[in-house]
Amino acid sequence: MVNYEGIFINNEELEKLFKNEGTFLGTRNDLPHVTFVYKPDGKQLIDDVVGKSVTCYLTAYGCDGDNSAFLVTIPDEYNHLYLNKDDNGDVVEPHITVSLSENGKAINSRYLTYVKLKEPIPVNGTFGYWIKDSGKEYPLFSKILPKKKEQ
Repeated sequence: MVNYEGIFINNEELEKLFKNEGTFLGTRNDLPHVTFVYKPDGKQLIDDVVGKSVTCYLTAYGCDGDNSAFLVTIPDEYNHLYLNKDDNGDVVEPHITVSLSENGKAINSRYLTYVKLKEPIPVNGTFGYWIKDSGKEYPLFSKILPKKKEQ
């Protein structure tokens, strides 16, 4: 059901991404986000912060002709939730894929060489889930775990 979880960039902030993107590659990312966990198990769900607004900072830009993306700094208080790892189990630097060529795949933005921006650029987003269920895909910004019973 939950395909990934993370920070989804708010619609009114998208222009900051597009304006600062060095090279547009033809296809915009439908819902720019910072993936915190891909295919999380029940223990990795971020229900405690889902729906919460957060400011993160674009700090570097990378493009290889197939992927165009920004590195992102997330607030320290959420670092413990960031568990995005590659196939070797190494933590992937937080990033946002902005556009792709017809051959690009968002997952490959982790391999880009990034150049530091002159100044960090703040962008606002909301913690949420990307749901894949019964052939439908959509973002969800509300809790999905059952409420804990009071003792």
